[in-house]
Formats: sequence, structure tokens, C-alpha cells
Amino acid sequence: MALGMHSTSPVARAVFEVLTESWSRRMVGDGQILSDITDDSSPFEFSVALDGQRELRMLTEAQGSIPSLASNWRAAWELNSRLERDFNVSLSRAHLIADLFSPQHRNAKFGLWHAACLRPGQAPDFKLYFNPDAKGPEHAQGTTELALARLGMHGAMEWLREVGLARGTQDHIVYFSLDLADHGQARTKIYVAHRQATVQELDAVMATSPQHRKGDTERFCQAMTGDREVYAGRPPITCAAFVGHQSTPSTVTLHLPVRSYLDSDHVALERICEFLPEESAKIYRLAVTGMIDRPLERGTGMQTYSSFRRQHGRERLTVYLSPEVYRPA
Repeated sequence: MALGMHSTSPVARAVFEVLTESWSRRMVGDGQILSDITDDSSPFEFSVALDGQRELRMLTEAQGSIPSLASNWRAAWELNSRLERDFNVSLSRAHLIADLFSPQHRNAKFGLWHAACLRPGQAPDFKLYFNPDAKGPEHAQGTTELALARLGMHGAMEWLREVGLARGTQDHIVYFSLDLADHGQARTKIYVAHRQATVQELDAVMATSPQHRKGDTERFCQAMTGDREVYAGRPPITCAAFVGHQSTPSTVTLHLPVRSYLDSDHVALERICEFLPEESAKIYRLAVTGMIDRPLERGTGMQTYSSFRRQHGRERLTVYLSPEVYRPA
């Protein structure tokens, strides 16, 4: 409601019910449903994108009746079939690469996640998030390159080697995402975590987007986390989005894990609102205060990441919000 997306509310409820159907009737007190989506293992999160327009996103994990890597993978593909039937999504690209990401490694934290994007007056968009570590972290790059080859994206492979993973073992691919569409504008997105990264090193990745402007990275990092020579804790993540068979990303997004570098959710809220235009800041403040049921000063973790990119000439800020179903002590 805080986003003013009243006309979208029935669609949002319907989408959320479908995405969470595999576990939504379980009681919180019956035992924790472990998920790597959030720090406290809540199996879903929301995010709010603001760039003059408003967008609500949902990220969820389908789970088996007894959650495990294998049962969750099966539940995810059952959900894919439901989305294909009810929302007319295309699974053609996902089928091309599914076997590469089937989780086999015992320490893989997930197999497949689903996301939905909702905008006023538009049909929802859906995305999949595969785990490059599915067969072990040592295979993440090879698995990703095989997937890109099957999708006919050889140029993206070169970008990944030369830019996304330029710092060797300090850079690691964490997510491989597909739009559930087969039209010419369907995106493939590669998320890379940059351990011990400096602002300058992050900017070198961001600058490969044709929409990037000099100074954006430093300004965003300064606004979110203050003066910092290196991100020594939880690593920042860049997301390179490739449209069709493009060789270079159409956009690159920087995700900063604000909960790891700020003292409280109150500090995060104030920094984010200061960065946003006044009207967007009002909307975002209402969204956060309407969602949380604890004082923002008492801890971090409700606002997990803040991300920035330029798109169509506008600055786009997105903040990721944990529901804290299983709030950490």
C-alpha cells in the first residue's frame, strides 16, 4: 500500500500465493524452514525499486514437503510448470541449461529461486536464479561458461573472464539469472561477489555499462557506507545484465550489503532516504516502517542490500527487505 500500487494489489497477492504455495501453510512454530535467501532463513524477501517509477519485487524459494536440495529442486520445477500454465512464461531457455545447475554438491546452499516483478498497469515478469555452486564452488566458473555457451552467449563469456572475474579468486560467481521469456529483450544476468574490493575496483566493473557515468560508483558507496578503502566484510556484488546475445552488458548494477557495514536499520534508512529524491524517500520510508515490527535502532538485517544503476537515463535505487520471519537473536 505504501508504494501506491493499489491497482496491482490483487495481482501481487495472486503471484505471492503461487510462489509460496509449497510452504505457505506451515506454521512458524513447527520448525524453521532453512533458506539462504535471508540471513535468518526466511524463504522469501521483498525489494522496492525506485527511479521515478515504482516496482515491487518478490524473491522466493520453493521447497519440498521435507526440505532438501533434491526435494526443493523438484518443487521449483513443479512451480515452473505452474507459472508456464497460469502466467504464460517461457521455460525454453531454462530447459537448455537446467541439468548444469541441478544441485549435486552437499554444501550447495540452494538449487533454484524464483522472482517476480510487479509494476502498475503491467503484467508481472518472472525470473529464475540458478546456483553456480550447485556442483561445488570450484566448478562455478566452468558451469557458468557452459550455460552461456548453450545460450549462444560467447561474447558474454569473454566479458566475464576479462572484467567480471578480473581479480581471480577474489571474484566469485554467486547467481545465474534468466528472464522467463524468449523474446529479443530477455535478459541473462550474472552476479559476481567481489571479496576485499575497493571502490575503484567496483567502478571498473560498473564502467563497462554504456549507461554508467563517471563518479556514480564513488558517490553511491559514500552515501551508503561512508568513507571506506576496502569492503573487508561481506562482499559487494555486481550484476551484469546481457540482453539477447549481446557481448557486453546493457546495464551493470552494484549491490552493497548495507547490513554488514552500518550500525542499525535506522542508520540504513536515513542514508537511503538522503540519497533518494524527496518524493521517493517518502515512499520508501512508509514502506519500511509499515513492514517492520521492531524498532529500527535495535539491530540490522531488515534492509539487506541497497543497489544502484543507471537505466534509460535515470538513477535506479533498489533496496532488499527481509521479512525477518525467523529473526536472529
